[in-house]
Amino acid sequence: MKRFTAVLLALVMAVSFASGCGNTSQPSVETTPAAAGEQNDASSDSGTSSTAKDTLMIAHYADAPNLDPMNSLNDCAMRITTNIYDPLIRMDKDFQPVPCLAESWEISDDGKEYTFQIRKGVKWHNGDELTVDDVVFSFERGMQMPTASPNFSKVESCVAVGDSAVKVTLKEPYNQSIVFSCLALPFGPIVNKKYVESMSDEEFGRNPMGTGPFLFKEWQPGVKAVMTENPDYFMGAPALKEITYVVIGDKSAALISLESGDIDAYIDIDAPDYPIAERNPDLVVIDSEALGYDYLVYNTARPPFNDVNVRRALAYAIDKDSIIYGGNGGVGTIIDTFLIPQALGFNDDVKKYPYDVEMAKTLLAEAGYPGGEGIPTIEFLVYMDQYSKYAQIVQESLRELGISSKINLVERAAYQVDMKNGNFDIIMNGIGFAALDLYEAVSELVLTEQIGDLNSSQYSNPRIDELFENSSKTTNQDEIAAIYREIQEILCEDVPVIPIAWRVRNVAANKDLRGIVIDPYSFPFLYDWHWV
Repeated sequence: MKRFTAVLLALVMAVSFASGCGNTSQPSVETTPAAAGEQNDASSDSGTSSTAKDTLMIAHYADAPNLDPMNSLNDCAMRITTNIYDPLIRMDKDFQPVPCLAESWEISDDGKEYTFQIRKGVKWHNGDELTVDDVVFSFERGMQMPTASPNFSKVESCVAVGDSAVKVTLKEPYNQSIVFSCLALPFGPIVNKKYVESMSDEEFGRNPMGTGPFLFKEWQPGVKAVMTENPDYFMGAPALKEITYVVIGDKSAALISLESGDIDAYIDIDAPDYPIAERNPDLVVIDSEALGYDYLVYNTARPPFNDVNVRRALAYAIDKDSIIYGGNGGVGTIIDTFLIPQALGFNDDVKKYPYDVEMAKTLLAEAGYPGGEGIPTIEFLVYMDQYSKYAQIVQESLRELGISSKINLVERAAYQVDMKNGNFDIIMNGIGFAALDLYEAVSELVLTEQIGDLNSSQYSNPRIDELFENSSKTTNQDEIAAIYREIQEILCEDVPVIPIAWRVRNVAANKDLRGIVIDPYSFPFLYDWHWV
Protein backbone atom coordinates (compact mmCIF):
# COMPACT_ATOMS: atom_id res chain seq x y z
CA MET A 1 0.00 0.00 0.00
CA LYS A 2 1.45 3.34 -1.06
CA ARG A 3 2.19 5.73 1.76
CA PHE A 4 0.23 8.99 1.83
CA THR A 5 3.26 10.95 2.97
CA ALA A 6 6.24 9.25 1.40
CA VAL A 7 8.17 12.42 0.61
CA LEU A 8 8.06 13.77 4.14
CA LEU A 9 9.75 10.62 5.41
CA ALA A 10 12.84 11.56 3.42
CA LEU A 11 12.71 15.06 4.89
CA VAL A 12 12.38 13.97 8.47
CA MET A 13 15.07 11.33 8.10
CA ALA A 14 17.50 13.97 6.78
CA VAL A 15 15.66 16.40 9.28
CA SER A 16 -5.99 10.62 16.66
CA PHE A 17 -8.45 12.38 15.58
CA ALA A 18 -12.26 12.37 15.17
CA SER A 19 -13.25 9.06 16.76
CA GLY A 20 -15.81 6.54 15.61
CA CYS A 21 -17.36 6.00 12.19
CA GLY A 22 -19.91 8.10 10.37
CA ASN A 23 -20.56 11.81 10.23
CA THR A 24 -18.13 13.58 12.49
CA SER A 25 -18.25 17.31 13.06
CA GLN A 26 -15.57 19.32 14.76
CA PRO A 27 -16.80 22.56 16.36
CA SER A 28 -14.97 25.82 16.01
CA VAL A 29 -12.24 26.38 18.56
CA GLU A 30 -11.86 29.84 20.02
CA THR A 31 -8.34 29.42 21.30
CA THR A 32 -5.25 30.13 19.25
CA PRO A 33 -4.28 27.19 17.04
CA ALA A 34 -0.89 25.88 18.10
CA ALA A 35 1.52 23.24 16.94
CA ALA A 36 2.34 20.16 18.99
CA GLY A 37 4.77 20.64 21.86
CA GLU A 38 5.22 22.03 25.34
CA GLN A 39 5.25 25.67 26.36
CA ASN A 40 7.73 27.55 28.46
CA ASP A 41 6.50 27.19 32.07
CA ALA A 42 6.16 30.93 32.35
CA SER A 43 4.10 31.23 29.17
CA SER A 44 0.90 31.55 31.17
CA ASP A 45 1.71 35.21 31.78
CA SER A 46 -1.33 37.22 30.71
CA GLY A 47 -0.56 39.65 27.93
CA THR A 48 2.72 41.44 27.43
CA SER A 49 4.18 44.51 29.00
CA SER A 50 3.89 47.78 27.10
CA THR A 51 7.67 47.99 27.27
CA ALA A 52 8.30 44.39 26.26
CA LYS A 53 10.60 43.68 23.37
CA ASP A 54 8.66 42.97 20.20
CA THR A 55 11.25 41.59 17.77
CA LEU A 56 12.78 38.12 17.52
CA MET A 57 16.14 37.02 16.15
CA ILE A 58 15.87 33.25 15.68
CA ALA A 59 18.45 31.01 14.01
CA HIS A 60 18.59 27.66 12.28
CA TYR A 61 21.28 25.63 10.57
CA ALA A 62 20.81 26.41 6.85
CA ASP A 63 19.10 28.55 4.26
CA ALA A 64 15.87 27.86 2.39
CA PRO A 65 16.21 26.86 -1.28
CA ASN A 66 12.98 28.74 -2.02
CA LEU A 67 9.86 29.89 -0.19
CA ASP A 68 7.19 28.20 -2.28
CA PRO A 69 5.53 25.95 0.33
CA MET A 70 4.59 23.35 -2.30
CA ASN A 71 8.00 23.27 -3.94
CA SER A 72 10.49 22.99 -1.09
CA LEU A 73 10.88 19.84 0.97
CA ASN A 74 13.28 21.64 3.26
CA ASP A 75 12.88 22.11 7.00
CA CYS A 76 14.50 25.56 7.02
CA ALA A 77 12.11 26.77 4.32
CA MET A 78 9.09 25.35 6.11
CA ARG A 79 10.02 27.12 9.36
CA ILE A 80 9.48 30.36 7.48
CA THR A 81 6.49 29.46 5.32
CA THR A 82 4.53 27.90 8.19
CA ASN A 83 4.28 31.43 9.63
CA ILE A 84 3.42 33.14 6.33
CA TYR A 85 0.75 30.68 5.18
CA ASP A 86 -2.17 28.99 6.92
CA PRO A 87 -3.42 25.43 6.30
CA LEU A 88 -7.03 24.35 6.66
CA ILE A 89 -6.23 22.89 10.09
CA ARG A 90 -3.30 22.84 12.48
CA MET A 91 -2.30 20.19 15.00
CA ASP A 92 -2.29 20.98 18.71
CA LYS A 93 0.20 19.80 21.33
CA ASP A 94 -1.73 16.54 21.74
CA PHE A 95 -1.53 15.80 18.00
CA GLN A 96 -5.21 16.64 17.56
CA PRO A 97 -6.58 18.73 14.65
CA VAL A 98 -7.79 22.23 15.48
CA PRO A 99 -9.46 24.74 13.15
CA CYS A 100 -7.47 27.25 11.14
CA LEU A 101 -8.77 28.41 7.75
CA ALA A 102 -11.39 25.69 8.09
CA GLU A 103 -13.52 26.52 11.12
CA SER A 104 -15.29 23.14 11.17
CA TRP A 105 -15.64 19.94 9.15
CA GLU A 106 -17.74 16.85 8.59
CA ILE A 107 -16.72 13.38 7.43
CA SER A 108 -19.04 11.17 5.39
CA ASP A 109 -20.23 7.79 6.61
CA ASP A 110 -17.91 5.97 4.20
CA GLY A 111 -14.90 8.06 5.27
CA LYS A 112 -14.18 9.26 1.74
CA GLU A 113 -15.57 12.81 1.84
CA TYR A 114 -14.35 15.63 4.08
CA THR A 115 -16.42 18.81 3.91
CA PHE A 116 -14.68 21.88 5.33
CA GLN A 117 -16.45 25.10 6.24
CA ILE A 118 -14.10 27.92 5.26
CA ARG A 119 -13.65 30.79 7.67
CA LYS A 120 -15.25 34.06 6.52
CA GLY A 121 -13.47 37.41 6.41
CA VAL A 122 -9.88 36.09 6.21
CA LYS A 123 -7.61 38.52 4.37
CA TRP A 124 -4.60 37.78 2.23
CA HIS A 125 -1.55 39.88 2.94
CA ASN A 126 -2.34 41.98 -0.15
CA GLY A 127 -5.81 42.78 1.20
CA ASP A 128 -7.81 40.35 -0.95
CA GLU A 129 -10.33 38.11 0.79
CA LEU A 130 -9.81 34.36 1.00
CA THR A 131 -12.29 32.43 -1.17
CA VAL A 132 -13.20 28.80 -1.69
CA ASP A 133 -11.67 29.12 -5.16
CA ASP A 134 -8.29 29.69 -3.47
CA VAL A 135 -8.76 26.50 -1.47
CA VAL A 136 -9.72 24.44 -4.52
CA PHE A 137 -6.80 25.91 -6.48
CA SER A 138 -4.39 25.06 -3.65
CA PHE A 139 -5.43 21.41 -3.60
CA GLU A 140 -5.21 21.16 -7.38
CA ARG A 141 -1.78 22.79 -7.40
CA GLY A 142 -0.56 20.50 -4.61
CA MET A 143 -1.78 17.44 -6.51
CA GLN A 144 0.17 18.56 -9.59
CA MET A 145 3.43 19.77 -8.01
CA PRO A 146 6.01 16.95 -8.05
CA THR A 147 7.35 17.89 -4.62
CA ALA A 148 4.00 18.19 -2.85
CA SER A 149 1.95 15.62 -4.77
CA PRO A 150 2.76 12.62 -2.50
CA ASN A 151 1.06 14.55 0.30
CA PHE A 152 -2.10 14.61 -1.84
CA SER A 153 -1.78 11.11 -3.28
CA LYS A 154 -5.02 9.88 -1.71
CA VAL A 155 -7.06 12.90 -2.86
CA GLU A 156 -9.41 12.31 -5.78
CA SER A 157 -10.79 15.83 -5.99
CA CYS A 158 -11.50 19.09 -4.18
CA VAL A 159 -14.57 21.06 -5.21
CA ALA A 160 -16.38 24.12 -3.94
CA VAL A 161 -19.68 23.66 -2.11
CA GLY A 162 -21.34 27.01 -2.56
CA ASP A 163 -19.21 29.98 -1.52
CA SER A 164 -18.40 28.85 2.00
CA ALA A 165 -17.24 25.23 1.92
CA VAL A 166 -15.11 22.74 0.00
CA LYS A 167 -15.51 18.98 -0.30
CA VAL A 168 -12.34 16.90 -0.43
CA THR A 169 -12.96 13.40 -1.82
CA LEU A 170 -10.41 10.66 -1.22
CA LYS A 171 -9.74 7.85 -3.67
CA GLU A 172 -10.55 5.40 -0.89
CA PRO A 173 -11.30 5.58 2.85
CA TYR A 174 -8.17 6.30 4.83
CA ASN A 175 -7.03 6.61 8.42
CA GLN A 176 -8.16 10.02 9.65
CA SER A 177 -5.00 10.59 11.67
CA ILE A 178 -2.87 10.56 8.53
CA VAL A 179 -5.38 12.62 6.52
CA PHE A 180 -5.43 15.39 9.13
CA SER A 181 -1.67 15.31 9.60
CA CYS A 182 -1.17 15.80 5.87
CA LEU A 183 -3.60 18.71 5.80
CA ALA A 184 -1.64 20.40 8.59
CA LEU A 185 1.80 20.00 7.03
CA PRO A 186 3.64 23.10 5.82
CA PHE A 187 3.69 21.96 2.19
CA GLY A 188 -0.10 21.73 2.08
CA PRO A 189 -1.21 25.29 2.94
CA ILE A 190 -3.70 27.49 1.11
CA VAL A 191 -2.26 29.87 -1.47
CA ASN A 192 -3.80 32.80 -3.37
CA LYS A 193 -4.96 31.66 -6.82
CA LYS A 194 -4.79 35.06 -8.51
CA TYR A 195 -1.39 35.91 -7.00
CA VAL A 196 0.24 32.59 -7.92
CA GLU A 197 -1.08 32.71 -11.46
CA SER A 198 0.28 36.26 -11.92
CA MET A 199 3.92 35.10 -11.86
CA SER A 200 6.23 32.22 -12.58
CA ASP A 201 6.87 29.48 -10.01
CA GLU A 202 10.39 30.85 -9.55
CA GLU A 203 9.08 34.36 -8.82
CA PHE A 204 6.48 32.98 -6.42
CA GLY A 205 9.21 31.04 -4.64
CA ARG A 206 10.99 34.29 -3.89
CA ASN A 207 7.92 36.37 -3.02
CA PRO A 208 5.60 34.41 -0.71
CA MET A 209 2.23 35.89 0.20
CA GLY A 210 -0.26 34.16 2.46
CA THR A 211 -2.88 34.69 5.17
CA GLY A 212 -0.65 33.80 8.14
CA PRO A 213 0.31 35.87 11.18
CA PHE A 214 3.48 37.21 9.54
CA LEU A 215 4.14 38.96 6.23
CA PHE A 216 7.20 38.35 4.09
CA LYS A 217 9.54 41.37 4.10
CA GLU A 218 12.91 40.34 2.67
CA TRP A 219 15.19 37.41 2.01
CA GLN A 220 18.96 37.55 1.73
CA PRO A 221 19.90 34.01 0.60
CA GLY A 222 22.40 32.38 2.90
CA VAL A 223 22.03 35.14 5.48
CA LYS A 224 18.52 35.85 6.71
CA ALA A 225 14.79 35.99 6.00
CA VAL A 226 12.65 38.69 7.60
CA MET A 227 8.92 38.67 8.40
CA THR A 228 6.74 41.40 9.94
CA GLU A 229 3.46 41.23 11.83
CA ASN A 230 0.15 40.81 10.02
CA PRO A 231 -2.05 43.38 11.81
CA ASP A 232 -5.15 41.95 10.11
CA TYR A 233 -4.59 38.31 11.08
CA PHE A 234 -7.94 36.63 11.72
CA MET A 235 -6.87 35.53 15.22
CA GLY A 236 -5.60 39.01 16.03
CA ALA A 237 -2.20 40.58 15.46
CA PRO A 238 0.78 38.61 16.85
CA ALA A 239 2.76 40.02 19.75
CA LEU A 240 6.00 40.04 17.76
CA LYS A 241 6.32 42.87 15.25
CA GLU A 242 9.29 41.49 13.34
CA ILE A 243 10.99 38.10 13.09
CA THR A 244 14.37 37.47 11.51
CA TYR A 245 15.45 33.92 10.73
CA VAL A 246 19.23 33.91 10.46
CA VAL A 247 21.49 31.12 9.22
CA ILE A 248 24.13 29.72 11.61
CA GLY A 249 25.38 26.38 10.37
CA ASP A 250 27.75 25.67 13.26
CA LYS A 251 25.51 24.72 16.19
CA SER A 252 28.22 25.29 18.78
CA ALA A 253 28.75 28.78 17.35
CA ALA A 254 25.00 29.28 17.49
CA LEU A 255 24.97 28.50 21.20
CA ILE A 256 27.72 31.08 21.74
CA SER A 257 25.63 33.63 19.81
CA LEU A 258 22.64 32.75 21.97
CA GLU A 259 24.60 33.14 25.20
CA SER A 260 25.98 36.50 24.08
CA GLY A 261 22.53 37.78 23.12
CA ASP A 262 23.24 38.12 19.40
CA ILE A 263 20.27 35.82 18.76
CA ASP A 264 17.21 35.12 20.89
CA ALA A 265 16.56 31.48 20.03
CA TYR A 266 18.03 28.55 18.11
CA ILE A 267 16.14 25.61 16.62
CA ASP A 268 17.40 22.14 17.59
CA ILE A 269 20.65 22.51 19.48
CA ASP A 270 22.78 19.37 19.57
CA ALA A 271 22.46 16.93 22.48
CA PRO A 272 26.00 17.68 23.82
CA ASP A 273 25.03 21.36 24.09
CA TYR A 274 21.96 20.65 26.25
CA PRO A 275 23.80 20.78 29.60
CA ILE A 276 25.66 23.95 28.57
CA ALA A 277 22.42 25.73 27.73
CA GLU A 278 20.61 24.38 30.77
CA ARG A 279 23.34 25.59 33.13
CA ASN A 280 23.04 29.13 31.78
CA PRO A 281 20.54 31.04 33.98
CA ASP A 282 19.68 33.33 31.07
CA LEU A 283 18.56 30.48 28.80
CA VAL A 284 15.87 27.82 28.67
CA VAL A 285 15.72 24.63 26.62
CA ILE A 286 12.20 23.58 25.72
CA ASP A 287 11.65 20.23 24.06
CA SER A 288 8.88 17.84 23.14
CA GLU A 289 8.33 14.58 21.31
CA ALA A 290 9.27 14.46 17.66
CA LEU A 291 7.82 12.03 15.15
CA GLY A 292 10.62 9.51 15.08
CA TYR A 293 12.67 7.06 17.10
CA ASP A 294 15.98 5.19 17.04
CA TYR A 295 16.04 1.43 16.77
CA LEU A 296 18.09 -1.74 16.36
CA VAL A 297 17.35 -4.21 13.56
CA TYR A 298 18.40 -7.87 13.35
CA ASN A 299 18.94 -9.58 10.01
CA THR A 300 16.39 -12.33 10.58
CA ALA A 301 17.47 -14.13 7.39
CA ARG A 302 20.88 -14.93 8.91
CA PRO A 303 21.68 -17.28 11.75
CA PRO A 304 21.63 -16.88 14.65
CA PHE A 305 19.05 -14.10 14.27
CA ASN A 306 16.64 -16.30 12.34
CA ASP A 307 15.99 -17.81 15.79
CA VAL A 308 13.48 -15.67 17.71
CA ASN A 309 14.90 -16.94 21.00
CA VAL A 310 18.31 -15.50 20.14
CA ARG A 311 16.68 -12.19 19.25
CA ARG A 312 14.89 -12.16 22.58
CA ALA A 313 18.06 -13.06 24.45
CA LEU A 314 19.98 -10.17 22.94
CA ALA A 315 17.05 -7.82 23.51
CA TYR A 316 17.61 -8.29 27.24
CA ALA A 317 21.27 -7.39 26.77
CA ILE A 318 20.57 -3.97 25.28
CA ASP A 319 21.14 -1.25 27.87
CA LYS A 320 18.89 1.51 26.54
CA ASP A 321 19.80 3.87 29.38
CA SER A 322 23.49 3.64 28.48
CA ILE A 323 22.68 4.13 24.80
CA ILE A 324 20.78 7.34 25.50
CA TYR A 325 23.15 8.76 28.08
CA GLY A 326 26.38 7.49 26.55
CA GLY A 327 25.42 7.95 22.92
CA ASN A 328 23.11 10.97 22.92
CA GLY A 329 23.77 12.98 26.06
CA GLY A 330 20.64 11.73 27.81
CA VAL A 331 18.33 13.27 25.20
CA GLY A 332 15.43 11.03 24.22
CA THR A 333 12.68 8.95 25.83
CA ILE A 334 13.24 5.21 26.23
CA ILE A 335 10.43 3.20 24.62
CA ASP A 336 9.30 -0.43 24.65
CA THR A 337 7.11 -0.28 21.56
CA PHE A 338 6.70 1.83 18.43
CA LEU A 339 4.30 4.48 19.72
CA ILE A 340 3.99 6.95 22.57
CA PRO A 341 0.95 7.18 24.87
CA GLN A 342 -0.70 10.02 22.90
CA ALA A 343 -1.04 7.80 19.84
CA LEU A 344 -4.09 5.87 18.73
CA GLY A 345 -3.74 2.21 19.74
CA PHE A 346 -0.74 2.67 22.03
CA ASN A 347 -0.23 -0.61 23.88
CA ASP A 348 1.84 -0.69 27.03
CA ASP A 349 0.83 -4.30 27.73
CA VAL A 350 3.46 -5.84 25.47
CA LYS A 351 6.42 -8.10 26.12
CA LYS A 352 9.22 -5.89 27.41
CA TYR A 353 12.94 -6.42 27.61
CA PRO A 354 14.47 -4.59 30.55
CA TYR A 355 18.25 -4.64 30.70
CA ASP A 356 19.09 -8.03 32.24
CA VAL A 357 22.39 -9.66 31.24
CA GLU A 358 21.73 -12.80 33.31
CA MET A 359 18.37 -13.34 31.59
CA ALA A 360 20.10 -12.82 28.26
CA LYS A 361 22.72 -15.46 29.14
CA THR A 362 20.04 -17.93 30.23
CA LEU A 363 17.97 -17.53 27.07
CA LEU A 364 21.06 -17.70 24.88
CA ALA A 365 22.03 -20.99 26.48
CA GLU A 366 18.50 -22.34 26.01
CA ALA A 367 18.75 -21.39 22.34
CA GLY A 368 21.86 -23.58 22.04
CA TYR A 369 24.56 -20.92 22.32
CA PRO A 370 25.86 -21.14 25.92
CA GLY A 371 28.40 -18.42 26.59
CA GLY A 372 27.99 -17.27 22.99
CA GLU A 373 29.60 -20.47 21.67
CA GLY A 374 28.80 -21.11 18.03
CA ILE A 375 27.94 -17.51 17.19
CA PRO A 376 30.34 -16.02 14.63
CA THR A 377 31.56 -12.44 14.88
CA ILE A 378 28.57 -10.12 14.64
CA GLU A 379 28.77 -7.30 12.08
CA PHE A 380 27.12 -3.96 12.84
CA LEU A 381 26.25 -1.71 9.90
CA VAL A 382 25.95 2.06 10.57
CA TYR A 383 26.41 5.26 8.59
CA MET A 384 26.46 7.96 11.29
CA ASP A 385 28.81 8.62 14.17
CA GLN A 386 25.88 8.73 16.59
CA TYR A 387 24.73 5.25 15.57
CA SER A 388 28.32 4.06 15.79
CA LYS A 389 28.31 5.20 19.42
CA TYR A 390 25.10 3.26 19.99
CA ALA A 391 26.66 0.18 18.40
CA GLN A 392 29.72 0.44 20.64
CA ILE A 393 27.50 0.28 23.72
CA VAL A 394 25.64 -2.77 22.38
CA GLN A 395 29.00 -4.26 21.42
CA GLU A 396 30.07 -4.14 25.06
CA SER A 397 26.88 -5.96 26.09
CA LEU A 398 27.53 -8.66 23.51
CA ARG A 399 31.04 -9.07 24.89
CA GLU A 400 29.50 -9.86 28.30
CA LEU A 401 27.57 -12.65 26.59
CA GLY A 402 30.74 -14.06 25.04
CA ILE A 403 29.90 -12.74 21.56
CA SER A 404 32.50 -10.88 19.52
CA SER A 405 31.48 -8.14 17.08
CA LYS A 406 32.78 -5.44 14.77
CA ILE A 407 31.32 -2.14 13.61
CA ASN A 408 31.25 -1.15 9.95
CA LEU A 409 30.84 2.64 9.71
CA VAL A 410 30.28 3.40 6.03
CA GLU A 411 29.07 6.22 3.79
CA ARG A 412 25.31 6.46 3.47
CA ALA A 413 25.28 5.32 -0.17
CA ALA A 414 27.22 2.17 0.73
CA TYR A 415 24.96 1.68 3.75
CA GLN A 416 21.87 1.75 1.53
CA VAL A 417 23.31 -0.94 -0.74
CA ASP A 418 24.38 -3.25 2.10
CA MET A 419 21.16 -2.65 4.00
CA LYS A 420 18.95 -3.59 1.05
CA ASN A 421 21.10 -6.60 0.20
CA GLY A 422 21.17 -7.88 3.79
CA ASN A 423 24.95 -7.57 4.16
CA PHE A 424 24.92 -7.15 7.95
CA ASP A 425 23.89 -8.79 11.20
CA ILE A 426 22.67 -5.77 13.16
CA ILE A 427 21.79 -2.24 12.10
CA MET A 428 21.51 0.78 14.38
CA ASN A 429 19.35 3.44 12.74
CA GLY A 430 16.36 5.72 13.15
CA ILE A 431 13.13 6.59 11.39
CA GLY A 432 11.06 9.74 11.04
CA PHE A 433 7.46 9.96 9.85
CA ALA A 434 4.67 12.41 9.18
CA ALA A 435 1.84 11.34 11.49
CA LEU A 436 1.58 9.88 14.98
CA ASP A 437 0.26 6.61 13.62
CA LEU A 438 1.55 3.05 13.82
CA TYR A 439 1.35 2.46 10.08
CA GLU A 440 3.56 5.50 9.53
CA ALA A 441 5.85 4.56 12.40
CA VAL A 442 6.78 0.96 11.66
CA SER A 443 5.06 -0.60 8.62
CA GLU A 444 7.94 -0.06 6.20
CA LEU A 445 10.31 -1.79 8.62
CA VAL A 446 8.24 -4.99 8.87
CA LEU A 447 5.93 -5.45 5.85
CA THR A 448 6.86 -8.36 3.59
CA GLU A 449 6.44 -6.18 0.49
CA GLN A 450 9.21 -3.92 1.80
CA ILE A 451 11.87 -6.66 1.91
CA GLY A 452 14.71 -5.52 -0.31
CA ASP A 453 13.90 -1.92 0.50
CA LEU A 454 13.24 -0.45 3.96
CA ASN A 455 12.45 -3.81 5.60
CA SER A 456 16.12 -4.44 6.25
CA SER A 457 15.38 -7.16 8.83
CA GLN A 458 13.84 -9.30 6.04
CA TYR A 459 11.16 -10.18 8.56
CA SER A 460 7.97 -11.60 7.09
CA ASN A 461 4.83 -12.39 9.05
CA PRO A 462 1.56 -12.91 7.11
CA ARG A 463 -0.45 -11.87 10.16
CA ILE A 464 1.35 -8.50 10.35
CA ASP A 465 0.74 -7.98 6.62
CA GLU A 466 -2.93 -8.83 7.06
CA LEU A 467 -3.41 -6.55 10.06
CA PHE A 468 -1.85 -3.54 8.37
CA GLU A 469 -3.97 -4.19 5.28
CA ASN A 470 -7.09 -4.38 7.47
CA SER A 471 -6.19 -1.10 9.15
CA SER A 472 -6.29 0.60 5.75
CA LYS A 473 -9.80 -0.66 5.00
CA THR A 474 -11.59 0.98 7.91
CA THR A 475 -11.99 4.50 9.20
CA ASN A 476 -13.38 3.31 12.52
CA GLN A 477 -10.85 4.54 15.04
CA ASP A 478 -11.73 1.87 17.62
CA GLU A 479 -11.12 -0.88 15.07
CA ILE A 480 -7.82 0.69 14.01
CA ALA A 481 -6.75 1.00 17.65
CA ALA A 482 -7.49 -2.69 18.29
CA ILE A 483 -5.52 -3.70 15.19
CA TYR A 484 -2.59 -1.52 16.20
CA ARG A 485 -2.51 -3.01 19.69
CA GLU A 486 -2.28 -6.52 18.24
CA ILE A 487 0.48 -5.51 15.84
CA GLN A 488 2.55 -4.13 18.71
CA GLU A 489 2.08 -7.33 20.70
CA ILE A 490 3.26 -9.50 17.80
CA LEU A 491 6.27 -7.33 16.98
CA CYS A 492 7.37 -7.24 20.62
CA GLU A 493 7.17 -11.04 20.74
CA ASP A 494 9.02 -11.55 17.45
CA VAL A 495 11.53 -8.68 17.99
CA PRO A 496 12.80 -8.19 14.44
CA VAL A 497 13.17 -4.55 15.40
CA ILE A 498 13.93 -3.21 18.88
CA PRO A 499 12.72 0.35 19.52
CA ILE A 500 15.23 2.20 21.69
CA ALA A 501 14.36 5.85 22.20
CA TRP A 502 11.80 8.34 20.97
CA ARG A 503 13.38 11.49 19.60
CA VAL A 504 12.71 15.03 20.76
CA ARG A 505 12.78 18.44 19.11
CA ASN A 506 13.97 21.50 20.96
CA VAL A 507 14.38 25.25 21.03
CA ALA A 508 17.05 26.93 23.14
CA ALA A 509 15.98 30.47 23.93
CA ASN A 510 16.37 33.54 26.05
CA LYS A 511 14.60 32.94 29.38
CA ASP A 512 12.38 35.99 28.85
CA LEU A 513 10.85 34.62 25.69
CA ARG A 514 7.39 33.19 26.36
CA GLY A 515 4.69 31.21 24.60
CA ILE A 516 7.19 28.84 23.05
CA VAL A 517 5.57 25.77 21.56
CA ILE A 518 7.59 22.99 19.93
CA ASP A 519 6.04 21.14 17.05
CA PRO A 520 7.09 17.55 16.23
CA TYR A 521 8.63 18.51 12.89
CA SER A 522 10.66 21.43 14.26
CA PHE A 523 8.66 24.03 12.29
CA PRO A 524 7.66 26.39 15.14
CA PHE A 525 4.45 28.38 14.71
CA LEU A 526 5.51 31.72 16.18
CA TYR A 527 2.12 33.36 16.65
CA ASP A 528 2.04 32.91 20.43
CA TRP A 529 5.69 33.73 21.08
CA HIS A 530 6.21 36.95 23.03
CA TRP A 531 8.51 38.67 25.50
CA VAL A 532 7.85 39.46 29.13
